[in-house]
Amino acid sequence: VVFDTETTGLHPSDGDRVVQIAAVRIVDGIVRRDQIFDELVQPGRTIPRLSTTFHGITDDQVANKRAIGPVLQDFHAFCGDSVLVAHNAAFDMKFLELARADGAPVFSQPVLDTLLLSAVLEADAIGHDLDALVERHGAVLLEADRHTALGDSLATAEVFLALLALAKDTETLGQLVNLSYKARRFRRLQKRY
Repeated sequence: VVFDTETTGLHPSDGDRVVQIAAVRIVDGIVRRDQIFDELVQPGRTIPRLSTTFHGITDDQVANKRAIGPVLQDFHAFCGDSVLVAHNAAFDMKFLELARADGAPVFSQPVLDTLLLSAVLEADAIGHDLDALVERHGAVLLEADRHTALGDSLATAEVFLALLALAKDTETLGQLVNLSYKARRFRRLQKRY
């Protein structure tokens, strides 16, 4: 399950909250656009205008939406025991972890990070942000879908499949996880969340 969040800001440990979470399944190497999860979330705080300029989500749009706890319970059910995949996964996972205080379940599934995988598999490439990966691998990401949780999830799913093709000597989930541990510089940066 490839997922992404949109948030009130970039500092989960300082009170920023999720305003949207979306995901898409990959089944047998195919991005299943008919199997998606996409929900706006009432963050319990004002969405700063600067954040709205990135993702387009306003206070009015989330005013009557569910809180994060029940939304993540449904998302957890959608995921089941699937491996989770995200770009810069530490960021999104920190929001899920902090939401436990609001009744969210524990996400104990294995997690793969396309940022870390790219940093190892494409060490000589310039740029490992999602835009660079989308361009490098020819993934589809319409400008209107950029910085929406669903648009970024779909693009990340395509990027993930391209990165798997580069990981030719990697046959197991454990090997992929171990491969991502080699991205030491990015892992150090992710500790700030």
